[in-house]
Amino acid sequence: MKKYIVEQQFIISMYEYFVHYCQLKERVAFRYCNYPHERIREVVHNKGIGRFPIAYYQSEYAQLGLIVWVADRSGKTLPYVNPLLLGNLSAQEIIARLLMGTDPRQLLEHALKRTDISVVPVTMVPELPGYTRKKSYQKKIDQKRRE
Repeated sequence: MKKYIVEQQFIISMYEYFVHYCQLKERVAFRYCNYPHERIREVVHNKGIGRFPIAYYQSEYAQLGLIVWVADRSGKTLPYVNPLLLGNLSAQEIIARLLMGTDPRQLLEHALKRTDISVVPVTMVPELPGYTRKKSYQKKIDQKRRE
């Protein structure tokens, strides 16, 4: 197995991975942050997290944020697919596309597009029945505060 030299800025602790990337509550993350890599799936069942094969790793993946290096308590560091990108693609799809030679920038752009969210324009002024002049509008606001 090849050893990779990874810059320290790309390596995060297991606790940071659970809280910031897997979005677990802090008390839960604190309880399980001492687990080794082999037991991560016991903690995070529903996320579909996936390890990235080290043999195909390129430093550009970590720089773009596609891959996150996670260190456990014993100091063993392994690459994982960033769980925050798993909205449109699964971890296996991201790994397969990177292995097929897809441009990582295009893949990141596709993963960041959220197709499940629709944008609805909202005006900043609340709609209140009645007059819309400044003084009457202020009176209504004051009346609502009193209630």
